[in-house]
Amino acid sequence: MALFGKNKKDIVEEEETLLDEEVQQDTAEPEEDTASAQERFNKACENISRCFRVLLPQQLYAGFFYAELQEGGYIDDFCCYASDGRFMERQEIPTLCGLSLPDMVAREEKLEQAFFQLRKCAQEVSGKPCSALSLTMLHDGQVKVDLVSGELKEGEEEKRYNAWRDKVEAADPKKARRSFSPEKLEEIKNRTRDVNMKIGTEFYSMLPGDDFKIAYLYAENGENGIFYYQRFITNEGEILDNDELADRFGQDKQKLADGRVEVVKLIMQMMHIFEEAGEKPFTSITLSVTGKGEFQCDLGFGATDAAGESARIEMWKEAHKG
Repeated sequence: MALFGKNKKDIVEEEETLLDEEVQQDTAEPEEDTASAQERFNKACENISRCFRVLLPQQLYAGFFYAELQEGGYIDDFCCYASDGRFMERQEIPTLCGLSLPDMVAREEKLEQAFFQLRKCAQEVSGKPCSALSLTMLHDGQVKVDLVSGELKEGEEEKRYNAWRDKVEAADPKKARRSFSPEKLEEIKNRTRDVNMKIGTEFYSMLPGDDFKIAYLYAENGENGIFYYQRFITNEGEILDNDELADRFGQDKQKLADGRVEVVKLIMQMMHIFEEAGEKPFTSITLSVTGKGEFQCDLGFGATDAAGESARIEMWKEAHKG
């Protein structure tokens, strides 16, 4: 687990230091604090959101933070997706932010202090100890704060952390689906129905008979032009990629290449339909067909920067194993 933190002894000392600082501030300011527990909690939420914002790049799609107080000490981690879709771990973020390592460490320490302050205020409001929290920040600067009250189950630290990372992965902009109004969606479906059927027929004709589990074709319109990747999965679960299919079944590679070109031409026709409907066209498409002839077409609207091409295809391959 890529977690960072401190042991419990250090945490207790820091909490006592924070408490001493609050007492000194109260002594220096004779005015009575009339803020309610809820108001103090709201202020603590604003503070931790502000501390989190300064850790992340301005060129942001979404940022994520997780922290918890375990029996063995405090741990935290954070990461983000840049506006171009790149995923960045915490150690990579300073470069994009233009921050030196000391500056980054100082900001991380302020975020840690904000966690303990929020933890204290949350307990005042709910009467229960706050043991963990996660933050999600979107490109518009809005921060969502999720708290976990009560004691955390010992021995499940990795399970909790992995659950958080699963949420981070699910937010990948490359996997995001574009939302259309029901009327616009119906219009596009009607206009793409014929070309969609042609794509399915052309793709199926490229395959060696119907004795297979499922076949895929992935294509994207990126900075390097149209890129495609073909995968064929036998009934036994064996995976054959690109020209491995031709080698196994003795197919004419030129004929297969010509078939892919025809599929790509049809995909381009579908993109033009989106443009004619006044919508930004999809950037990637995954075709799938089973040995029974069941065809499916999934569209993607994420970034297709050239630098991330290899990573995207590896993620696609991992997601399409059967």
